[in-house]
Amino acid sequence: MAARSVDVYFENYLNYSLSLKQDSLKLDHGIWDIYPPQKIVQADSGTPGKGHWKTESEGFATGTEGSCTYAFYDAAADQICYVNVHWDDPYAGSNEYDITTDSVNAKVSYSGGDGDNASVTFKIEPR
Repeated sequence: MAARSVDVYFENYLNYSLSLKQDSLKLDHGIWDIYPPQKIVQADSGTPGKGHWKTESEGFATGTEGSCTYAFYDAAADQICYVNVHWDDPYAGSNEYDITTDSVNAKVSYSGGDGDNASVTFKIEPR
């Protein structure tokens, strides 16, 4: 088992599918164990579309840190919007997570993410 790892779960409660911006995949530290899915489907009758990926440390006394962006068409705003996620599980210090969107019709949050081998759930849902 790696010294540090992050299992990332993403729950999409929107009525729009999310498409990975391939050029947004960034891993500052560590290696991909599971890559983010190309698409996270829209919610169906209140059940979220789900995605999962994982990164882990590589080498002695290292952590893992990465980010990626998904795009979606916000019909209410009639524009393409983005949701960005970032995770950081350093070898020393506290874990950090961030999720943002430029959609005025969506809200974002995350939960979990504690420990050396962390599991965090990011969420996007209608405002």
